[in-house]
Amino acid sequence: MIFVGVQGAGKSTLAAEFHRQGYRLLSDDVCAVERTSDGLRILPALAQIRLCADAWQRLGTPEGSRFDVDKYVVPLGERYCPDPVPLRAIHVLSDQQVLADHDVPRFEPLRGLSKVQCLLENLYRPFYLKGQRTQSEVSRMAGIIAQHASVICVSRPRDATLPQDLVRFLELAWAECFSPAPGVEKNHHA
Repeated sequence: MIFVGVQGAGKSTLAAEFHRQGYRLLSDDVCAVERTSDGLRILPALAQIRLCADAWQRLGTPEGSRFDVDKYVVPLGERYCPDPVPLRAIHVLSDQQVLADHDVPRFEPLRGLSKVQCLLENLYRPFYLKGQRTQSEVSRMAGIIAQHASVICVSRPRDATLPQDLVRFLELAWAECFSPAPGVEKNHHA
């Protein structure tokens, strides 16, 4: 599972909560997807999570963490996954306004071209691709990913949803949407 969103959407905070609850992680901040003869795989990256001060404190100041430039660096330890894993879904984190009738998270699979558009909108530093020959290859890869993986919009009222509640919500949504359900066993990858 991959989580994307604008800066400050809570991706690292959510990753840290998954980690705290026993999930294995491959990457924080940036991840790469590769196409193989067996399908799409997520490649592992650095064995750490970078957290803002408030998220770091909310998690109880994890052991072994240190401050580095602008964020706290938390090592993943033995729950770091050093091996590529198959890509099943990409989740786009977004905020929703808190309304009386809609103050719970939503899990909405995207369809068709909206999947590709969403993937292209969430590339890491897309301005580096402007004018590059690789730009068309990246667009083609977004189409391939959209064909082979679910793309899901996960919206939640940011101020009213705790990270541990969002993890539980996602586990339940995955149980309904995917088979076998990721999250039932704590040894799955987030």
